[in-house]
Amino acid sequence: MRALSETSATDPTAANSSGLYDEAGRPLRPDKSEQPTEDLVRFAREHPVTTALAALALGYILGKLF
Repeated sequence: MRALSETSATDPTAANSSGLYDEAGRPLRPDKSEQPTEDLVRFAREHPVTTALAALALGYILGKLF
């Protein structure tokens, strides 16, 4: 049996990447509705300058409209 630190997200034997299980012992899967938010957060962390420029442009456009 391998320790949790030895499993990876790409390991096909790792049934549950979150490590959480319900009462019946079935692995809980992450909620799919959070996926777009997680993608946006990951992009913002990987490209902070682009994110800041996009926020500035969006603020400028909204400022001109209202």
